[in-house]
Amino acid sequence: MTGKMELEYEGEQIGAQRIARDLIKRACGVIFEGFFLGIDFTPSVQWFDQGNKLLLSDTASADECVMLLESVPDLIESTLVPLEFAKSDKATLVAACEFVLEGLYAQNKVSRNEEGGFEAVTKAKRDRRGMIYEDFTDIDSFN
Repeated sequence: MTGKMELEYEGEQIGAQRIARDLIKRACGVIFEGFFLGIDFTPSVQWFDQGNKLLLSDTASADECVMLLESVPDLIESTLVPLEFAKSDKATLVAACEFVLEGLYAQNKVSRNEEGGFEAVTKAKRDRRGMIYEDFTDIDSFN
């Protein structure tokens, strides 16, 4: 991975951690599309769009994580569709759901916050130069 970082590092403009996160995001996106093509995660994404957030602690047990994941509509059920393991295998279930959330993040359907949790995508968009701006096109009452 260091060779790739050296290619894109460009005089420390981006930073090694950001490049590593972007590489992982892209890789998750590619694998996610292979496994979950055609599976509808709309109820899960809408849950985040309603202002809900999800943070799975690194120190939480699998049982605790499953309890948190169950609050996201259809996430567990949709995750299990293409995979071959039992819902009772909680550690594997948590890992699979986290992978799905990373895949949804890679597709820009949910976002990640600074703490590593998942939340709704902001209305920020990028222009053709990569500059971020806020999208106010959905404000009806603004004149």
